[in-house]
Amino acid sequence: MNWEMAKTMFNTFSKKLFGLFLLALFLLPLERIGSFTLAGLNIRVSQVLVIIILFLYALYHLYKKEWKIKLPLPLALYILFLLAGLISICFAREKARGLIVLAFWLFTILVPLATIISVNTKRRLKITLYFFLISAFVFSLFGFLQFGGDMLGLPASLTGLSARYTKEVLGFPRIQSTFIEPLYFANYLLIPLALSFFFILKRIDPKKNIYFAILFLVFLATLILTISKGAILALVIMACGVMVFQIRSVFSKKNIPYVFFIVLFILLAGWGTYSSLSSKPDIEKYYTKAYDIVTGASISERQEAYANAWEAFSQSPVTGIGVGNFGPYFSGYPAFAPDFGWPIANNQYLEILSETGVIGFLFFLIFLVSIFYYSVKAYWNTNDVFLKTVLLALNFAFLGVLIQYMTFSTLYIMHIWILIGLILAAQNIILNNKNEKDN
Repeated sequence: MNWEMAKTMFNTFSKKLFGLFLLALFLLPLERIGSFTLAGLNIRVSQVLVIIILFLYALYHLYKKEWKIKLPLPLALYILFLLAGLISICFAREKARGLIVLAFWLFTILVPLATIISVNTKRRLKITLYFFLISAFVFSLFGFLQFGGDMLGLPASLTGLSARYTKEVLGFPRIQSTFIEPLYFANYLLIPLALSFFFILKRIDPKKNIYFAILFLVFLATLILTISKGAILALVIMACGVMVFQIRSVFSKKNIPYVFFIVLFILLAGWGTYSSLSSKPDIEKYYTKAYDIVTGASISERQEAYANAWEAFSQSPVTGIGVGNFGPYFSGYPAFAPDFGWPIANNQYLEILSETGVIGFLFFLIFLVSIFYYSVKAYWNTNDVFLKTVLLALNFAFLGVLIQYMTFSTLYIMHIWILIGLILAAQNIILNNKNEKDN
């Protein structure tokens, strides 16, 4: 086989892998609706596609007797975190559960690997991000249909809402689209929100700015309707960060019309919502429910979980009580798992600290810092406006995710690891000078 034929075969194979990745990306929100159960595990289509991508990639390169992927340093640091987790299991009371959870943590590293393999040029990165925006828009529309359907009295079997998120609970529905929880949906929306906003801000494609503005408003409205306190807090802090570091871009002459349009829309939507609710005789009920969301049981439950996490950490500060062992510890190590599942710390950092101790926690922090470090390095190593904008958007989204991680604690969430993979892919494209177009 000559070189040209081998090159053609590789390019064809690479494009097919990229197509599979785009499919996985589009179907990423199919978390509760659209998933299936196998051997007691909730399996998602996007997870299966990631495994297929890596399997085909490995099979192809074993056949060619070569391996081209280079593990980014942040992922190498994450492996050290996993080793710290393995050490913690040696001292854990529930070792079997620890090994299961560690296996989930191990799977997460495969997601950014599949992303780096598939998204290896600037052109592919742009296509990928546009696919992400389209997918987020489609599943946001489904969320609006959920909200409207529930308000009209349609049954949950048609709207797809879990019973605890219908209007019967708060007086209005909390939309979750196809996700397990509204907070996960809100966390996912931080990514397209950041992308659409920075695409407007940096005028990546001026002719499409109005479309990006519409997308931004759709994502913003959807996120607010999830009533996720953590995501809203993350969004506010992200906005403050943008105002501090990108204030000249925000208030540039070309962007002021879009900023005005967005602010006007938010004010009109807020006024319309208030007018709609205040015209109803049960306005006091809505006020009480909204107040309960901010100050109610979820806050006290989180405080109790935080206290237990600190207590667990104090008992084993170096190695922790063991990966996956916070739930059993919180429940008093029962013989069987509770029907509602194991409790979580509702703070990813406290849960990692309690389960893996100082060793695991430090490796996890170093892993996070390394992602931002290489993003800064890549940012200053390119003059490409698109790549710079993508790095800004993805890292601001990642910052939002990390802020919201103070209010929930599930490490193995697909869209977060896709986000990490996209950041690492953008870094690789810049630092390895892979701006060339696909053949």
